[in-house]
This record gives sequence, structure tokens and C-alpha cells, in this order.
Amino acid sequence: SPVFASGTLFVVHPSSKLQSIRPDGSRDVSKTHLGWIAEDGIPDVTGPVSNGELVFLIDSGGTLTCYDAANGKKQWTHDLEEDFNASPSIAGNRLYLVSKKGTVIVIDAAREFKELGQSPLGEEVFASPAFAQNRIFVRGMKHLFCIGAKNTNP
Repeated sequence: SPVFASGTLFVVHPSSKLQSIRPDGSRDVSKTHLGWIAEDGIPDVTGPVSNGELVFLIDSGGTLTCYDAANGKKQWTHDLEEDFNASPSIAGNRLYLVSKKGTVIVIDAAREFKELGQSPLGEEVFASPAFAQNRIFVRGMKHLFCIGAKNTNP
């Protein structure tokens, strides 16, 4: 799945490369609108995510890679030592990852790797999380999880 951030499309060619594309052209733009290409840490299942400044990728083996969205320079790579099918998500300045065994991992969406926390859900997860009304929704194999503060209003 492509992602659009800061006026640029980021498209993954599975297990091959990440391509930046300027979307303001028409007709054949293959010689005029293709930007930088990255070839390290390219996912085979998941899609990219961007906060407009950085692009984050995770492959199914748990290698998380961060690139500068403007120039494609790799900022860091980190092995999370878990398997993933769910695409990464960003909310605020946090990167959310959900492993196949159901661990939610929260990373600072920044130029340096910093894990902020982990929380096991207790069952396998293959779907990407969704965000709405200050809550995270995760579909597990048996349950739909809603993570967030309880609403105290009647």
C-alpha cells in the first residue's frame, strides 16, 4: 500500500525497494517524477508509514527501518525479534507495531530508535491496528481489542 506524506508518495516494491514519487505530473512521469530509492529493510508483507518527516518500514521478520522522507537517507535499523504481518501505524509522535504473537510495541517516531513500551494482548494478530476517538482498535484471532481511556461520561 502506498503512503502519501509531505507532498510525496512512498511505494514499496515488495522485498525489493522503496520508491519516492512526486505526484504532480501527468502522463509518463517515470523520467521526471521518480525520487530517491531505498533498498535496505524493505518489507515483504506490510506497507510503509510516514509522519511527513520520516518513513518507517517493518518486514515480516521484525526488522524496523527508518528513512528520512526528504532524501532517503537511512536513519536507523532495529531488529525487534518478533514476526509481523500488520503494517506500522503512527498516532501523534508514536509509532505503533503489532506483532503476530499479539505484542503491541510503541516506538518514538524520531530520528533515533527509542522503544517506549510493550503490551501483550494474549493472542495472535495479523491485522493492522485502527485509530479512532483517542483509542486503538486491534483485531486478534478471537477478540476485538479497544485500547484507551474509559469514557466516564454517561
